[in-house]
Amino acid sequence: MNQLATNLDGLSQEIKGVKVQDTKLQAFQANFARIYQTLAQSSREIANAVASLRQTQPTGAGATQAKAMQAKAQAATQTALKAAQEESRSVSDLNGYCKAQ
Repeated sequence: MNQLATNLDGLSQEIKGVKVQDTKLQAFQANFARIYQTLAQSSREIANAVASLRQTQPTGAGATQAKAMQAKAQAATQTALKAAQEESRSVSDLNGYCKAQ
């Protein structure tokens, strides 16, 4: 997951680095960069939660910590799913815009 996050960070930076004149395409560019940054952050949060879960004991304080890490992983997963859905909509919107041009 950390490698995925690193790759998504790189993709986001590449997208930001493309020179675009069209203002509508600039908006798409910023949106895609933001989406991939969100996915990268969510991937890191999931990886950190899973790593923490692997190190906790299943009883006592470890069980409480495990529940907290599980909740963090689930929240990060939901954020990633929303970003992925937004990415799909944005791809469709971008394709529609380009076809109209």
